[in-house]
Amino acid sequence: MVDVKWIESSANEVMAFLNTSEKGLSEEEAKERIKKYGYNEITKKKKKGVVEIFLEQFKSPLIYLLLLAAVISFISGELIDTYVILAILLVNSVIGTYHELNAINSIKSLERMVEGKAKVIRDGKLKVIPAREVVPGDIVIFEEGDKIIADSRIIEENGLIVNESTLTGESIGVEKTSEKVSAKKVAEMKNILFTSTFVIRGEAKAVVISTGNKTLIGKLYEKIEEEQRFPIREKLEEMTKSLAKVVISAMIILGVISIFIGYEWEYVFELLLAQSVSFIPAGLPIVITVAMAISAFSMAKKNAIVKKLEAMEAMGRIDYLCIDKTGTVTLNEIRLSKVVVDGKEYDIGEDVKLNGKVIVPVEEKELIKAFEISSLCNKAKKTENEYVGDPLEVSIFKAAEKIGIEKSIEVLKKTNEIVYEIPFDASKKFMMILLKDKNKKTYLKALKGAPEKVLEISSYVYEKGEIKKIAKKEREKILKEVERFASKGYRTLAIAFSEKGGKDIKDLVFFGLLCFEDPVREEAKQAIEDLEKAGIRVMMITGDHKLTAKAVAKNIGLKGEVVNEDELFNRNPEEVEKNIEKIAVVSRASVEGKMKIINILKKKNYRVAMTGDGVNDTLALKKADVGISLASGTDVAKEASDIILTDDNIESIVNAIHEGRRSIINIKKTIRYLFSTNASEVAFLVSFLFSPLIGLSLKYPLTATQILYVNLVTDGLTDVAIATEKKEKELKRHKPSYFRRDYFSKEVKNFIAVSSFVSLVFLFIVFFIYEGSEKVGTVVFTTLAFMQLFTALSARKIYPVNDLPNKYLIIAIFVSIMIQLLVIYVEPLSSIMKVVPLNINDWVVVISASCVLFFSQEMAKKLRITLK
Repeated sequence: MVDVKWIESSANEVMAFLNTSEKGLSEEEAKERIKKYGYNEITKKKKKGVVEIFLEQFKSPLIYLLLLAAVISFISGELIDTYVILAILLVNSVIGTYHELNAINSIKSLERMVEGKAKVIRDGKLKVIPAREVVPGDIVIFEEGDKIIADSRIIEENGLIVNESTLTGESIGVEKTSEKVSAKKVAEMKNILFTSTFVIRGEAKAVVISTGNKTLIGKLYEKIEEEQRFPIREKLEEMTKSLAKVVISAMIILGVISIFIGYEWEYVFELLLAQSVSFIPAGLPIVITVAMAISAFSMAKKNAIVKKLEAMEAMGRIDYLCIDKTGTVTLNEIRLSKVVVDGKEYDIGEDVKLNGKVIVPVEEKELIKAFEISSLCNKAKKTENEYVGDPLEVSIFKAAEKIGIEKSIEVLKKTNEIVYEIPFDASKKFMMILLKDKNKKTYLKALKGAPEKVLEISSYVYEKGEIKKIAKKEREKILKEVERFASKGYRTLAIAFSEKGGKDIKDLVFFGLLCFEDPVREEAKQAIEDLEKAGIRVMMITGDHKLTAKAVAKNIGLKGEVVNEDELFNRNPEEVEKNIEKIAVVSRASVEGKMKIINILKKKNYRVAMTGDGVNDTLALKKADVGISLASGTDVAKEASDIILTDDNIESIVNAIHEGRRSIINIKKTIRYLFSTNASEVAFLVSFLFSPLIGLSLKYPLTATQILYVNLVTDGLTDVAIATEKKEKELKRHKPSYFRRDYFSKEVKNFIAVSSFVSLVFLFIVFFIYEGSEKVGTVVFTTLAFMQLFTALSARKIYPVNDLPNKYLIIAIFVSIMIQLLVIYVEPLSSIMKVVPLNINDWVVVISASCVLFFSQEMAKKLRITLK
């Protein structure tokens, strides 16, 4: 993603490529380059307007079918039915538009990442200009605390350390150089400064190599703007295409055969039109929206923003979760956790403990001395509200505040003046400050750095309260301690001091170790356990060191092989793909590596969710089936994701999976309900149309209006109510493969088959009981309506019903019954629907037939006919 010529060429060669020099560009040349390259800002694709978003809600094969159904209903003269269908479409589109607009308005863009000022050299003079006016070839000055406003190649640097956690996931500062290097990964590009990162120590002069959309972060942003398709859209399109073929083919075949048998074409045309409208599940789009919206609203109460409703359903289908370490499993907050001096291991927390017992810090002279050395040899600074600087150095001051010695540290810093300092350097691996006490006129050298380096240059060691010559065994003992802490995930620094003046580094006393950690979230271990119980495989992909990642994995109970990215991909590709499930942790992961891992998992037919919070996570978030970002993460990560955890709580991922599964099951329940009732209607009609072929010539008892009524009134109220059902506890034991089944799975087809068969049998029984009576049409019509209501009571549960319906279903059934009674007993409704009043005996027949259907459906569940 970064041209190798910027990395592998010398600073002078890079400036020559850009036709610039250390004196910088002229103002005239800068203006010309703005015309050529544009302003230094990340431009996005034009956002859709409200009207465009609203109209796009109609771009679906299912919607086209429903519009066709509305046209057919209009042609047949059923204006009320036409309006009902159009109203359903309108409500569905309004809800979809609302959620998409809400997502657009709630997610901030990357434009803030390049706002502010920049220090540049123009015409040989240092100037401060708006960051958006920086162009390739500009010479830019960066100092401690500055944000990098354009991708730049370092020309000169002095002790430069940059925080690149947003790009690499590595929470520790990165040492930079002006020398040419050989690198393929972002983390290895030590001579490049990337937009959106920060200088935490030192200073640099750099030449701008790319701006705006041409920067690394700009290129990433362009990729994440691509549209993402979710499984439910694909499933719906497949289902509706098949449904369209079935409906159209069936209409033509039935129409031709019926006319051939001898029916009048007007009569057949009217019935087939009505049945076609009835067979198309008009309420399905809104039901699917409701099912996903309920889960999304539930997640909003649990601190998660679902940007796209379809992501909720997709979340229920995942079976592999790739988690980032920094910010997801850990707090992304470097802390000084231990101070080790003279064999004593002080635990720094809310209290200070020694050997497990709470102590008074000010009574421990070795602990105080360690803080004095590390605080004096420290470049972090305190502003009005917070500390700024290297996270390790900041954590030292925060720990001093925590144990109550910050005031004495401040006094010490004020009474000592810096005489000489050696800034931190990548080659030296330490920093040293020589101080002189203003009052006592004494000197103190304070030094901290990599343990192995500090040991190398130390002549003495503090042991048992005394200063003594350091021997080989003491060095080996200390290095073993360092290795022990590293294996537990700590980053260690050593501290040393000398009370002699002079700029040399002789006579240093090795004093102790400082152990830092990025603490694991308390809820992380339980979340991993819950994910495993749900059958979800978990892999941690991090930019951190292998030992650190291994320690974190152990702390959260993540079991499996821990590998470095290079180790993994140096293996045979076939071996990697075959054994990918054995990998629990991938360390030192790059953007490209994350993408490779997700591609391998998807190739093996896994549905993958990915968590992340940095710019380095964005492509993987977009590539995954579901991208999950953290509220504390970068804007670009939020833009790329589908779900945002507002409290950064990994436990919310578990909740999202369960809510996603709930939406899948409720959609499945509604589909089997709608198609079981519609299939029985079709079977009943076809039986009558073909009855002359077996010599019966039965008269069909229902009118086209009654068919439409049953479908749009009875189904239209109960299907949405079914979509609001709570989770069934029996479903918790199901593995992810269960939730990845097609919506027309075997269990759904079996339920439809059982329901249709029993309905057909008892509709015929009712018909033959009343054949020749003026009530036959009314009783059959009412039985069909009540059978659908009783089917709703059974279809609301995958397993046998053992509780009361939800309040919405109770209301829907009650309203449907009231409307049915009004139609039967109140004029002019009864005349319009061509029905007559029923007596108590008629109702016994209607209720009995409906009850038999319900118990048949429940018996099929117990016999596991519909649970396969």
